[in-house]
Amino acid sequence: VKELLGKLPQLVDKKQKEIVEYNEAVANDEYDKELTLTEAPDLESFTPRYWKVRDKAFGDLDKDGVDDAVFVYDTPMAGDMDGTLRVLGIFRKTDAGYKLWKQCSSIILDSNSGGVWGDPYDGVTINRGAIIVSHFGGSRDKWTYTSIYRYQDNDWFLIGSKNGAFAGGDYAIVSDYNLSTGKINYSSEKWNVMDE
Repeated sequence: VKELLGKLPQLVDKKQKEIVEYNEAVANDEYDKELTLTEAPDLESFTPRYWKVRDKAFGDLDKDGVDDAVFVYDTPMAGDMDGTLRVLGIFRKTDAGYKLWKQCSSIILDSNSGGVWGDPYDGVTINRGAIIVSHFGGSRDKWTYTSIYRYQDNDWFLIGSKNGAFAGGDYAIVSDYNLSTGKINYSSEKWNVMDE
């Protein structure tokens, strides 16, 4: 404990310098606005300075039997409602490491776009070769957005979306769109707590 307490002032000083450096870079617009590396031996090397890895998922996205990777990044770029932009990066596994396959800043909602809930990001997964991105937010009335993306016809496409809105004791609405088949499932339920 004494050794740790002795190092504490140095650790605090180092962290304070990092915060000042980050704030200056943001104020002067001196940071990467996108993923700049196209190939790297490991996934960590793709992360630009001042960006942070928020989430990651692994799975076979191109049906070659090898797991690819999807990363969600927090960036310093200003978003809506005093939040920051997120970037989703898709990486294909290669013999030498990984290759940047696709990046997009419009798939993940900004860090403060969840209403009273705050950060709406609720996770990324890979299932049956598809990338699934989930969001959740609201206040009294809650909402969910789930988007599904797949690589087909040599590009990435939105193939499905499931959206919900609900308020405890009042209503629940869910719509599920399959853009590959053209099918839409919709359900709604309303109730009045006072009748119970």
